[in-house]
Amino acid sequence: MQALLALVGAGIAKLLTSGVAKFIALKLLLYSLFTLILPVILYNVFTKILEEYMDYISDKISSEGLSGHMIELTGFGGWIATEIQLPLCLSMFLSAIMLRFVLNMIRI
Repeated sequence: MQALLALVGAGIAKLLTSGVAKFIALKLLLYSLFTLILPVILYNVFTKILEEYMDYISDKISSEGLSGHMIELTGFGGWIATEIQLPLCLSMFLSAIMLRFVLNMIRI
């Protein structure tokens, strides 16, 4: 009877030990994936998107030119621009353009 109890106990211990070892191995794999590999992949993806966007914008600027569209905001003009929050509006506008470009890139 003791041998049977020892055999069952050893089987349960082996089952728990292998399950725990698999669980720890899976957690280590996921931890290394999310802390080492995933940030590198995301950085490369965002860099590629920004590179494509900058190439697109530089092509547009070189083909159309910006001589008529340039506005120099210094002194009183700069003060008025900050009072009407022109930099914030421009930032939101350019963010929307970039979002549209990214969505067109992934075809949504």
